Amino acid sequence: MGGTALEVDRARQLEIAVQALAFQSRYAEHPRTNEAKRLEALALLEAASVGNRTLDARRSQLVSGLRAESALPSLQRCEIVARFKSLDVERLPWTARTERLTGYTTIARSLIEEFPNVSVCYESLLSLAEALRCAPDAQRPIEVRYAAAFSGRPQDS
Repeated sequence: MGGTALEVDRARQLEIAVQALAFQSRYAEHPRTNEAKRLEALALLEAASVGNRTLDARRSQLVSGLRAESALPSLQRCEIVARFKSLDVERLPWTARTERLTGYTTIARSLIEEFPNVSVCYESLLSLAEALRCAPDAQRPIEVRYAAAFSGRPQDS
Protein backbone atom coordinates (compact mmCIF):
# COMPACT_ATOMS: atom_id res chain seq x y z
CA MET A 1 0.00 0.00 0.00
CA GLY A 2 1.84 3.09 -1.22
CA GLY A 3 0.94 6.73 -1.36
CA THR A 4 0.72 9.55 1.09
CA ALA A 5 -0.30 9.05 4.70
CA LEU A 6 -3.70 10.52 3.86
CA GLU A 7 -4.24 8.05 1.01
CA VAL A 8 -3.18 5.18 3.24
CA ASP A 9 -5.59 6.33 5.96
CA ARG A 10 -8.46 6.60 3.48
CA ALA A 11 -7.76 3.12 2.17
CA ARG A 12 -7.48 1.68 5.69
CA GLN A 13 -10.81 3.22 6.75
CA LEU A 14 -12.55 1.89 3.65
CA GLU A 15 -11.05 -1.55 4.29
CA ILE A 16 -12.45 -1.53 7.84
CA ALA A 17 -15.87 -0.50 6.48
CA VAL A 18 -15.81 -3.29 3.88
CA GLN A 19 -14.88 -5.87 6.53
CA ALA A 20 -17.66 -4.67 8.84
CA LEU A 21 -20.18 -4.82 5.98
CA ALA A 22 -19.00 -8.35 5.11
CA PHE A 23 -19.55 -9.42 8.72
CA GLN A 24 -23.08 -7.97 8.64
CA SER A 25 -23.87 -9.78 5.39
CA ARG A 26 -22.45 -13.10 6.51
CA TYR A 27 -23.81 -13.07 10.07
CA ALA A 28 -27.02 -11.03 9.81
CA GLU A 29 -28.50 -12.62 12.94
CA HIS A 30 -25.34 -12.39 15.05
CA PRO A 31 -25.77 -10.41 18.31
CA ARG A 32 -22.84 -8.14 17.36
CA THR A 33 -24.26 -7.07 14.00
CA ASN A 34 -25.16 -3.64 15.39
CA GLU A 35 -21.58 -3.25 16.58
CA ALA A 36 -20.38 -4.08 13.06
CA LYS A 37 -22.75 -1.42 11.68
CA ARG A 38 -21.38 1.07 14.19
CA LEU A 39 -17.79 0.27 13.21
CA GLU A 40 -18.66 0.56 9.53
CA ALA A 41 -20.30 3.95 10.14
CA LEU A 42 -17.33 5.24 12.14
CA ALA A 43 -14.89 4.03 9.47
CA LEU A 44 -16.90 5.72 6.72
CA LEU A 45 -17.13 8.91 8.78
CA GLU A 46 -13.37 8.88 9.32
CA ALA A 47 -12.79 8.25 5.61
CA ALA A 48 -15.02 11.23 4.80
CA SER A 49 -13.13 13.42 7.25
CA VAL A 50 -9.89 12.69 5.38
CA GLY A 51 -11.47 13.41 2.02
CA ASN A 52 -13.07 10.22 0.74
CA ARG A 53 -16.65 11.02 -0.24
CA THR A 54 -17.24 7.96 -2.44
CA LEU A 55 -19.65 6.26 -0.05
CA ASP A 56 -21.70 9.27 1.09
CA ALA A 57 -25.03 7.55 0.44
CA ARG A 58 -24.08 4.44 2.43
CA ARG A 59 -22.71 6.59 5.27
CA SER A 60 -25.90 8.64 5.47
CA GLN A 61 -28.02 5.49 5.39
CA LEU A 62 -26.00 3.93 8.22
CA VAL A 63 -26.14 7.04 10.38
CA SER A 64 -29.92 7.30 9.95
CA GLY A 65 -30.40 3.65 10.82
CA LEU A 66 -28.08 3.68 13.83
CA ARG A 67 -29.52 6.94 15.10
CA ALA A 68 -32.87 5.17 15.54
CA GLU A 69 -31.42 1.85 16.76
CA SER A 70 -32.62 1.56 20.35
CA ALA A 71 -30.49 -1.55 20.92
CA LEU A 72 -27.37 0.64 20.82
CA PRO A 73 -26.55 2.65 23.95
CA SER A 74 -27.33 6.37 23.69
CA LEU A 75 -23.66 7.29 24.04
CA GLN A 76 -22.72 5.22 20.99
CA ARG A 77 -25.59 6.63 18.93
CA CYS A 78 -24.64 10.14 20.02
CA GLU A 79 -21.01 9.54 19.01
CA ILE A 80 -22.05 8.58 15.49
CA VAL A 81 -24.45 11.50 15.06
CA ALA A 82 -21.88 13.96 16.46
CA ARG A 83 -19.20 12.69 14.09
CA PHE A 84 -21.61 12.91 11.15
CA LYS A 85 -22.66 16.46 11.98
CA SER A 86 -19.04 17.53 12.51
CA LEU A 87 -18.01 16.78 8.93
CA ASP A 88 -19.22 20.14 7.59
CA VAL A 89 -17.57 22.08 10.42
CA GLU A 90 -14.28 20.26 9.82
CA ARG A 91 -14.23 21.57 6.26
CA LEU A 92 -14.08 25.19 7.46
CA PRO A 93 -10.61 26.73 7.23
CA TRP A 94 -8.54 26.66 10.41
CA THR A 95 -8.40 30.44 10.32
CA ALA A 96 -12.17 30.54 10.88
CA ARG A 97 -11.79 29.64 14.58
CA THR A 98 -14.92 31.39 15.81
CA GLU A 99 -17.05 29.96 13.00
CA ARG A 100 -15.76 26.48 13.82
CA LEU A 101 -16.48 26.92 17.54
CA THR A 102 -19.94 28.29 16.74
CA GLY A 103 -20.59 25.32 14.44
CA TYR A 104 -19.55 22.85 17.13
CA THR A 105 -21.73 24.72 19.65
CA THR A 106 -24.73 24.32 17.35
CA ILE A 107 -23.97 20.62 17.06
CA ALA A 108 -23.64 20.24 20.85
CA ARG A 109 -27.00 21.95 21.38
CA SER A 110 -28.71 19.68 18.84
CA LEU A 111 -27.14 16.61 20.48
CA ILE A 112 -28.46 17.71 23.87
CA GLU A 113 -31.95 17.90 22.39
CA GLU A 114 -31.65 14.46 20.81
CA PHE A 115 -29.68 12.75 23.60
CA PRO A 116 -30.54 14.57 26.85
CA ASN A 117 -29.15 11.77 29.05
CA VAL A 118 -25.65 11.83 27.51
CA SER A 119 -23.52 13.98 29.80
CA VAL A 120 -20.65 14.45 27.36
CA CYS A 121 -22.92 16.69 25.25
CA TYR A 122 -23.28 19.12 28.16
CA GLU A 123 -19.56 18.93 28.91
CA SER A 124 -18.79 19.74 25.27
CA LEU A 125 -21.14 22.70 25.32
CA LEU A 126 -19.48 24.09 28.46
CA SER A 127 -16.01 23.71 26.95
CA LEU A 128 -17.11 25.39 23.74
CA ALA A 129 -18.74 28.25 25.64
CA GLU A 130 -15.50 28.82 27.53
CA ALA A 131 -13.48 28.76 24.31
CA LEU A 132 -15.85 31.29 22.75
CA ARG A 133 -15.76 33.46 25.88
CA CYS A 134 -11.98 33.57 25.69
CA ALA A 135 -11.97 34.59 22.03
CA PRO A 136 -11.04 38.20 21.31
CA ASP A 137 -14.17 40.37 21.56
CA ALA A 138 -14.25 41.20 17.87
CA GLN A 139 -14.37 37.47 17.03
CA ARG A 140 -17.15 36.60 19.46
CA PRO A 141 -20.67 36.10 18.16
CA ILE A 142 -22.97 38.89 19.37
CA GLU A 143 -24.95 36.60 21.69
CA VAL A 144 -21.74 35.52 23.45
CA ARG A 145 -20.67 39.16 23.93
CA TYR A 146 -24.13 40.01 25.23
CA ALA A 147 -24.20 37.07 27.66
CA ALA A 148 -20.70 37.89 28.93
CA ALA A 149 -21.68 41.50 29.55
CA PHE A 150 -24.47 40.43 31.93
CA SER A 151 -22.91 37.35 33.49
CA GLY A 152 -21.01 39.19 36.21
CA ARG A 153 -17.80 37.50 35.06
CA PRO A 154 -14.83 39.61 34.02
CA GLN A 155 -14.54 39.95 30.26
CA ASP A 156 -11.38 39.41 28.28
CA SER A 157 -10.49 42.16 25.89
